[in-house]
Amino acid sequence: MEKFEEWKERHEGELTEIRALLDTPLPDDPEALWQALRDIEAHYGRLQYLVAVADKYLDEAECQALECLQRQYEKLAAYEKEKMVNAAVSDVRAFRDLIEGLIEAVKQRVMLGQSRMAYMRDLYIKVGA
Repeated sequence: MEKFEEWKERHEGELTEIRALLDTPLPDDPEALWQALRDIEAHYGRLQYLVAVADKYLDEAECQALECLQRQYEKLAAYEKEKMVNAAVSDVRAFRDLIEGLIEAVKQRVMLGQSRMAYMRDLYIKVGA
């Protein structure tokens, strides 16, 4: 089974590409805007898949960290266990949170683009009338 670090490294380039698309301003031309929205929306499902896999790695890392703590310490308060487990899995959680942030950014970009397209349509109708 692939380790988290290997999986993360394999997908960092893909996330960099998505971030670059998100950093590009939306064009004013309706046809170019439509294409830009199609390009970014195409990554939405892929990001959802990646966050699901990241969640799996996070669950596994939490389980392993808890098992390790239970072997090391006979008695720990639940709060202490929770904080120590959270610290042990912070890298996995941070990567998962990055992917979730990209999902949200893609959704916002698509909504903004839809609003701009509706504005352009309304503007075109008024000018053309």
